[in-house]
Amino acid sequence: MGLFSLLFGRRCYICGNPIRRKYYPWKIKGRRRILCPNCNQSMERDVSKKKMAAFKGKSKQKIDTNVVKELEKTKEELQKVKLMLEEQKKLEEQRRIDAEKEREEQARIDAEKQKEEAARKKQVDDVSDLAEDYLKKLKKK
Repeated sequence: MGLFSLLFGRRCYICGNPIRRKYYPWKIKGRRRILCPNCNQSMERDVSKKKMAAFKGKSKQKIDTNVVKELEKTKEELQKVKLMLEEQKKLEEQRRIDAEKEREEQARIDAEKQKEEAARKKQVDDVSDLAEDYLKKLKKK
């Protein structure tokens, strides 16, 4: 058992129980691994089930948990991106509304300035008319 324990270790690859007398070599993830009799029996059952399902054409493919996690992560990232896009649309809409309000306010201010200018011009015209009338009256006297 000395050479065996140096090459393969003294424990089952799957359950970690110490290997006593009997061991079973399996190729797991491309490497040779040693299993105890109990884990060997479980592995044989699993392999048999898969082969029978494939033979019957009813192969149920189990989705790898890593793939599921990646899909969930991708889904979460897509939701985050969607939320960011919605927020960006809201900000753009708010900016558009603010710009429209600012243009309306500027137009109102410009209209008020024009009214004030027209009122001043009218006052100046009125004053100049009064001054002309006054001068005419003075000349007649």
